[in-house]
Amino acid sequence: MNIINFSVEDDLSESVLRKILITEGKIAGRRYPDRDRVSVSPGKGHLLNKIIQYNNFSCLDRFIMLLDLDQEKCGPSAYRKLKPAQQNPDFFLRFAVREIESWILADRKGFANFLGLSVGQMPPDPEALMDPKGTLISLARRSRYRIIREAIVPEPGVGASIGKDYNGTLMGFVSGHWNIDEATAKSDSLRRTRRAISES
Repeated sequence: MNIINFSVEDDLSESVLRKILITEGKIAGRRYPDRDRVSVSPGKGHLLNKIIQYNNFSCLDRFIMLLDLDQEKCGPSAYRKLKPAQQNPDFFLRFAVREIESWILADRKGFANFLGLSVGQMPPDPEALMDPKGTLISLARRSRYRIIREAIVPEPGVGASIGKDYNGTLMGFVSGHWNIDEATAKSDSLRRTRRAISES
């Protein structure tokens, strides 16, 4: 069976991972924790507390946990620190460097077209960004499309860090416009994640 269950930090990460799974000929299984029982995304800390449990789940079905690297020094060191002591061969722990937004930005041409900007305005090396989400929001602020600016950019004075339809708009880009092969060429962590899924 090509079914792979998974755990992600948020809905945007789920949409990206689902696209990867489809591209690699896999079937997205169940998301943990169950979204029908959890009203909000669990966040990275909660998922790390479940890593042993999810590793055990992989004895029955393959399982991938996709996390943002955030401020960890590098993916390999984070992997060594966080992986289960007795890791099952069908449990995969992967990291987006440094946030899932970097994988979106890695499709420079596609995201530039989505925003109505030039490719030259896109960051040349998304994985080198310390704050990919902040960079993405700054780019969206310059979008020629008002609907995108209003969806992604936080409203002034409301105290929100993202716009009112940040996830929904970016999930729409991922499902309908994101060129995963173009993004892979600019993102080593995406390339390694795709390879791990493809070879599973």
